[in-house]
Amino acid sequence: MEIKAQISKENSSMVAIHMDNDGRILSDDELMHSLKAGWSTKSASGNHAKVGMGLYMCSKIIRLHRGSLRIGNLPDKSGVRVEVMLPLLGVN
Repeated sequence: MEIKAQISKENSSMVAIHMDNDGRILSDDELMHSLKAGWSTKSASGNHAKVGMGLYMCSKIIRLHRGSLRIGNLPDKSGVRVEVMLPLLGVN
């Protein structure tokens, strides 16, 4: 698995951070639930419980900073993209 990250200035007031994962794509149902508390694509194994709070907490923290987090499959279906949009500092 390879994860790629890219940061770019989207417009005069926002910056975008894209993280692409070249793993399996998510179903429409998985995409719809991916930012909800308690949701995970992974099941518990051994002593490692999966509580499904990672993306949910990221989304809440990003929103507190007036940003957004989106998840979608890459157009070529080679993996998943997580996009974080955050306001630039000093811009009202």
